Amino acid sequence: FIKTIREEKNYQKIGCVGYCFGGSVAANIGTTDIVQSVAIFHPSPFTVDFAKTIKAAAFWGSAE
Repeated sequence: FIKTIREEKNYQKIGCVGYCFGGSVAANIGTTDIVQSVAIFHPSPFTVDFAKTIKAAAFWGSAE
């Protein structure tokens, strides 16, 4: 999907949004070069060390 929209729509920057389990998926995608930004809401448990591996610009939405 991302490859297609880059090629067909000529998008240069792509982001990812995830909530709960999807928040962890967004965080994992953020560790790659696939997207340039991620929005992570109430993700599944993660460690600080893992969070430090996120390369993409990241927004964190959490209750506490």
